[in-house]
Amino acid sequence: MMRRHVIVAFPLASILLLTAWLLTIRAEAPDIYVGAFSAYGQEGRLPPGWRPWILKNVKRHSTYSEVADDGGAVEALADHSASGLMRRVAIDPFSYPIMEWRWKVAGILEGADISKREKNDAPARIYVAFAYDMGKIGLLERMKYRIAKRVYSQFLPLRALSYTWANKTQKGSIVPMPYTGWFKQIVVENGAFLGAPTDGCFIPRKVADDIRSRPAV
Repeated sequence: MMRRHVIVAFPLASILLLTAWLLTIRAEAPDIYVGAFSAYGQEGRLPPGWRPWILKNVKRHSTYSEVADDGGAVEALADHSASGLMRRVAIDPFSYPIMEWRWKVAGILEGADISKREKNDAPARIYVAFAYDMGKIGLLERMKYRIAKRVYSQFLPLRALSYTWANKTQKGSIVPMPYTGWFKQIVVENGAFLGAPTDGCFIPRKVADDIRSRPAV
């Protein structure tokens, strides 16, 4: 059985604001509320079970806090910084195939291009990280992974989907991560957020289908 760990990360590299209300996993069984931020309601704090995802190679880290936005949300603030929030939850994506969330950003990153290594950046991403049997990969890849964990983060996943709010890349695009073959980027929103201040873009995804998807040739 394949299980997945949900890691929610909002890597921001300019002066931006991201607000996220809810992250839900849906199935025929009762829903799993991974990030019911609007139900927590303690302004200035984070919901239980969530902690910072710090990148060792980044000097400045973004900040996250609960805010009273449309009943409660998590707000990310970044000033030429990057980091994320994470929560480890083991879920079978074929038993719980649908993941939903609502988010918005205050602006895009001019000049960012998720297809290029030197310009790969986005105002918001949600990573879904997969448990993986290290015994099934080659020795060279295991060595690369161990080095990457020392350089970047102890919680660096070996395989992951990155649901991305891109700059100009077309929605629905599947873009390989330019600096690693371990992650796959799926563009679910792009451009500036045009809704009302209290609105957010609602995103439902079938994670099992996204696992099988391939970049267009």
